[in-house]
Amino acid sequence: IAVGAWRDNASGSGDDSGVVYVYNRSGDEFDQVGILTGSLASDISDYFGISVALSADGKTLVVGASQDEQANTAQGIVYVFDKVGTEYTEVGVLAGSDPDNADNLGYSVDVSADGNTIFAGALNGEGTGNTNYGSVHIFDRNGSSFEEVGILTAGSLADTGDSFGCNVSASADGKTLYVGAENDEPL
Repeated sequence: IAVGAWRDNASGSGDDSGVVYVYNRSGDEFDQVGILTGSLASDISDYFGISVALSADGKTLVVGASQDEQANTAQGIVYVFDKVGTEYTEVGVLAGSDPDNADNLGYSVDVSADGNTIFAGALNGEGTGNTNYGSVHIFDRNGSSFEEVGILTAGSLADTGDSFGCNVSASADGKTLYVGAENDEPL
């Protein structure tokens, strides 16, 4: 079990930098086996752990940090961890091909059952035309590398502030994706 605590912080990190608690189950008992942080998630309000997803076998853990940054303020980052033995090791930091200020990539995440396709909602992501209506970035894993293979938007129906990507849920095979848009309105 992986539990995000995006308002928590590890020792030496800024307030609300975020952590993820990891538990293993043994019968009816759950034992805490780790506390994870991202390699860049040490600033105030990075929100590491605002979203988490595990592959079906529990060997791939995806963690959203919706206000973390590499190049832009609050662009959002998605971290990928692999389980080796009983520990998770960071193997990827995904920022998307078009990071902008306040995109909030990683506000929601999901992963296919085999851990090879990662979906990351960017609550305020944008595309051509309207701004800040939201997007979903799709990444494929090839060994130890990750490639962005698509960006989904609501297209011509998008309006500023729709929050497309506030929730994402993928089928086990990663071929069907459901996307929430909490501030969109019916036609």
